[in-house]
Amino acid sequence: MKSTLIAAACLLLLAGCGSSAAAKSAAPKTFTAAGTLTLQLGAYMNEDDVNCTGLEGYDDIKTFAQVVVYDATGKAVGLSQLGYGKLVGPDRDVLGTTVHGDHCTFDFSVPGVPAGAGPYMVEVSHRGKIAFTEASAGSIALTLGS
Repeated sequence: MKSTLIAAACLLLLAGCGSSAAAKSAAPKTFTAAGTLTLQLGAYMNEDDVNCTGLEGYDDIKTFAQVVVYDATGKAVGLSQLGYGKLVGPDRDVLGTTVHGDHCTFDFSVPGVPAGAGPYMVEVSHRGKIAFTEASAGSIALTLGS
């Protein structure tokens, strides 16, 4: 009787392990949508010699601005935010003042986007949705300004 109970307990443990492994393999696949948003000259201001933020009509483009990824049905499937704005490009002289960089770039990364639900759209702040594919999800490049 005791050996039967032990055998039954072992079978239950094995069955539980099997279900757990099956559940793990059945978990939906996801990917990370990542890229940059670049503000062109005139659309940003320097915060210091390294960092920048959106200016005037672009003042919603700043560190921690919301980034949303939508699936093919328009459902929001990922949420993140912009990183710090970084000045990129050569220094130049503007009316006797050194200006660092000729554009301002923000990185973003939206993890956990469900695979196989595309085509996808990404939106930063309220700037409109831009399409991307799962294949291009690691190198999304957005630009604002003239």
